Amino acid sequence: MLASYGAKVAVTAPTLEEAQEIVAEIGEAGGEAIALSADPADVDQIGRMIRSAAETLGSIDILINNAQGNLRAADSSRTFPESEPAQWTLLLDVLLQGTIATIRYVLPQMIERRTGRIVNLVSVAGVSGLQGAPVRSAVEGGIIALTRSLAMDYGAYNICVNSIASGAIRSESDPDSTIGGSVFGRTGTPDEVAKLVCFLCSEEAGYITGQNYMIDGGCTLGPKEE
Repeated sequence: MLASYGAKVAVTAPTLEEAQEIVAEIGEAGGEAIALSADPADVDQIGRMIRSAAETLGSIDILINNAQGNLRAADSSRTFPESEPAQWTLLLDVLLQGTIATIRYVLPQMIERRTGRIVNLVSVAGVSGLQGAPVRSAVEGGIIALTRSLAMDYGAYNICVNSIASGAIRSESDPDSTIGGSVFGRTGTPDEVAKLVCFLCSEEAGYITGQNYMIDGGCTLGPKEE
């Protein structure tokens, strides 16, 4: 969707093949994109990926952090007392450290140009907690706090930093999402999230920063009558 509005997009994924599939779709629709790969838990790989994107496309004006993957099993495969440090580390490295590292490498370019948009995608777990996923809830809550702090630190450079917390969203990587309870009786769509992302990256959203937008179909509003 960003490409359809004219953005030159660097699509990143753990493997180049995954990124190339999305780049091909963008190209078929008339957009411009390149494919890059990096392990979201590897800070050095993230740094090289950001440098490659900047060298190929020019300055980075927009950063979307959406490293997710099938991490739910890492948090809920056992009860919390039975969980292992390796499970916590996976969630911390991919979600929190990966987000921190990506912003760290992109931010100097935005500061120099005195403009930028950063959008961090999490789930409602980071706001209300998610039963059976305490570590993921804590990590995503940390990303929301990171968002607010960076917004305060870099607003003077015209850099807007926001986050989006989604409920159940249909996707190829998570078609059977169980974060339910929508008042609409359905899951959300990727397009509904993408439209909000594009708005936050637009000039119209230039006075919005440090906010966490819920796009959850009302699932966090509380108990519903049957």
